[in-house]
Order: sequence, then C-alpha cells, then structure tokens
Amino acid sequence: MASGAQRTGKKILSCIQSILDRCEEVGERIDYPGEGGERRYRAWLNSELLHGVLGWPTKNVLVGERFDLLLLGVDDHAVATIETKTPYHKASKKERSDFEERLSGFPTLRTAFFTNGPEWERLDIVVVGATLRILERNILDIRKASPEFAEQFFAPLQYRQTDASLPGQVYQVNRSNPFISGTLSRLAADLDQTVEELTTLYSRAFYGLQEKKAGRKAQEVAEAIFEQWCGKSLRVTPTLAATALKEIFKRESPNARNIQETLSALGLEGPADAQVIEAILSLAPSRLGDEAVLSECLWPAFALSVEQLSAQTAHVVLARTLLYRVGEDEKVFPRKLSGIELNKTLGGPSSTITGRKFPATDLLESVRSEMQTFLPTVYLRGEFDWWAVLPEKRVSLNEGETV
Repeated sequence: MASGAQRTGKKILSCIQSILDRCEEVGERIDYPGEGGERRYRAWLNSELLHGVLGWPTKNVLVGERFDLLLLGVDDHAVATIETKTPYHKASKKERSDFEERLSGFPTLRTAFFTNGPEWERLDIVVVGATLRILERNILDIRKASPEFAEQFFAPLQYRQTDASLPGQVYQVNRSNPFISGTLSRLAADLDQTVEELTTLYSRAFYGLQEKKAGRKAQEVAEAIFEQWCGKSLRVTPTLAATALKEIFKRESPNARNIQETLSALGLEGPADAQVIEAILSLAPSRLGDEAVLSECLWPAFALSVEQLSAQTAHVVLARTLLYRVGEDEKVFPRKLSGIELNKTLGGPSSTITGRKFPATDLLESVRSEMQTFLPTVYLRGEFDWWAVLPEKRVSLNEGETV
C-alpha cells in the first residue's frame, strides 16, 4: 500500500504532467500568433495544482505580472511565489536573475519556485531589509523524480489552515547548516527591529505619562517606578539629584559652574546639561529649595536612563509574547497572539462609548493577566508594566487624557 508521501507525490507529478499534455494539445489546435503557452500553463497550475491538489483557497493565490503566482498565508502575507515560463522553454540567465532580484520585494517570502513545466527549481530564501539570501536550491524534473522526492520538494506549497509556517524539508539543527543560520539571522534581525520600535513606543509613552498627559495619578506611578528602577539599577534618582542640588544652593547661589559640577559628580553630565542649567537658572529664588521643582528641571539629564528603561521594557514584553507564541504553536495555550484571533482583535473598533480602545496593548495585558498565575516569574506584574494604564483606571481620565 502506498504511503501518504507517495500518494501526495504521485498526485503532484500526475497533475503537472496532465497540465503539460493539455497545454501541448491546445497549442496544436490554437496556434494563434502572440498567444503563448505560458498563460495557459500558469492558469492551469493555479486551478489544477494549487487549488485542486495542494488545497489553496482562491483568495490566497494572486495572479500578476511581476509575480506570476503569489501565495498568501492565512495572515495575508506573501509566503511563496511561482515564476512560470512557456513549457519546455529554456530560461536565459537574465530571466533567472530578474526573477531572483524581484524576490526581495516581499520580506515575508520564504520559498520561490521557477518552472518551465517539466523542470522546477525551488529556492529557500530569507529577506532581511532589502537583502535577499538564497539559503538552499533544489531541482526537480517531473520525468525523473520519485513520488517521495516530489512530495518533499513541493511541501512548502501545501496549504495549511493555520498561521504556522509552511512545512519544508527537515533540517538538522546546527550552526553550519545554511538554512538554520539564515533563519536565525532573519529572526535576530526581526527581533532587533521589534525591540527598536517598542523602545521608541515606550519612550514616548513614558514622557507622555511624565508630562501628565494621562492624568496626575499615572504620572505619579510612572515617576515612582522610574525612581525604583534607578535604585535597583544603582543609578542616581531624580529625587537624589534634586536633593544634592538643593544642598549646594543652601551654601551658594546657583550658577552654571556649580550646577555642572554637581551633575558631573552624579554621573549625569551629557548633551542635556545646557538645557538643565538653563531651566534651573530661570527659576525664581523661592523655588530653588523645592525638590519637586528641581526634579522637573532635571528630567532632560535622565534621557539615557529613560531610553534604557524603555529598551528593557521592550525586551520583557517581547519575551512574554514569544513565550506565549511558542505555547500557541505547541497547543499549550489558546491562540490569541496570531492568526485569525489576532486579526479579529486588531480589526475591531478603535473606540467605544467609554472611550478610545488600544487593542494591541490591551491584548498583551490580557495575556499577561491570564498567565501570571501559570508562570508568575515571567508574567506577574512588575516595574516593567509601568506603561499599562489599566481599563479601570482609564475611566477616571478625561477625553484629552485618553488620546
């Protein structure tokens, strides 16, 4: 009895051969100038192979010019493409190079196929930025290939009704394997970019909270957590810095020299010194003994610390997300952060009668809350959750503070 791989491989080989036979028969009957065989071949590959054998829904296959057949995953990202040529046509070097140059146009592409009918080439690829890396090439000739090899070769074209990656060949996990090293490089680049974007987001959020844009209570929480984080990180806090300046001003009048020396002694010297000095020297004498006022003037000197807190927050949030995603794929946790469920959440209304909604951050907070008893070490609320103004707290904010 034939195995599953043999049955699938036989279906694929038989389907492609049937398409080629039909192309040849129709070509003999309709020999109209300018009506080449490539379009027929492409159309039947779409309908017979992709839809009929490999299970792709019609809406997930795009037929175009620059990308002959573009296959979209369940999240509507391009995952594979097939470049078709007239059956039995020998492609030129330029045709092949043009095809490979186009592949960097979709950074989510993982596999690309090039075919003239009987001959197929599969490229396992990774796109980082605008740079294309071809990790592995495989060749198949339907006139010579075994069903087992055909099933393996076309595995990335098997449609799956999940957001999991399309299956491909099985690779030994070691650093010398180009597929593994390429995958790790792609993952590292994606993670670096995500951390950078999240760091910018959290940095803006911190200053927004610190400037009372989400209300006084949120400001107090953010500043208190920042003080706590500075203490744990063995850094001078805004309160200690303000106290040091206050003591200096008790002994002598404030001037650029003693302010600069104090900042330097506290390890706060940097490009923001001039801004801090100007802010302090503009204060009325009666306010120089107010530590809260001095702390407010000192915030520009803590820009690097705020950036580092934001970066650490980004790493924590990303680590929680990745851990949950692994659990989703392993069917340990219910699917929430990917696929249809994620799209449904992000596609919801951005506001309700109770105010503006923040679906992405609300979803992350919801997952964290549900997981905190299961994995408290990772998900229990801590100082890196300073950015989350909880829904029950938001109801007390006015319209301007919720924007």
